[in-house]
Amino acid sequence: MIYLLKITWHVIHEPHSFFESTRQQGWWEPYRLFLIIALVLSIFSPLAWALGIDGNSPVNTSLTAQRDVYRWWHDMLFPKFGVWSIFMAMAGLLLEMHIILIFFTPVLHFVFRGLGGQGPAVHAWKALCYGLAPTMLFGFLPGIALALGVYATLLQLCVGPSILYRVHEARAYMLLVIVLSIAIAAFWHGLAI
Repeated sequence: MIYLLKITWHVIHEPHSFFESTRQQGWWEPYRLFLIIALVLSIFSPLAWALGIDGNSPVNTSLTAQRDVYRWWHDMLFPKFGVWSIFMAMAGLLLEMHIILIFFTPVLHFVFRGLGGQGPAVHAWKALCYGLAPTMLFGFLPGIALALGVYATLLQLCVGPSILYRVHEARAYMLLVIVLSIAIAAFWHGLAI
């Protein structure tokens, strides 16, 4: 556990040197951290919802997956299954986080290759897995979750890929601005993001 906390600390406080140090890593090391983060969020998020924290608000969650599963839990599972629905929500959140990782790895890879980046798809995998590190400890608590989610997005879509694919940061930041603009516009118009 101390090893995981050291990795998390390094990702959060020295992302440039951290991502540079992962260039030679394969698929397993980043996935191991992702799996721990997914398990932590999958356990504590439904427990927080059961205690009354509104998981439908971006202020109270770090990830879209949390909001998706919260709506499913709140509208369908909890009324039907009561306390047992918490375990179903845990499994649902764990599953959705994996689906998102598997879906967005090739998308991020092709986007950064299109921006002139060099390297294999494992770089996108590392950016997405390690980029979640800020959400591990408090990604389910009101207020803090939003800030951690924004920082995780910055690491996943900008800092990590720009270092791993060796793309100029200005291009990566333009991508981030476009993605965040779309997300804010969708949120403003009441669309689930």
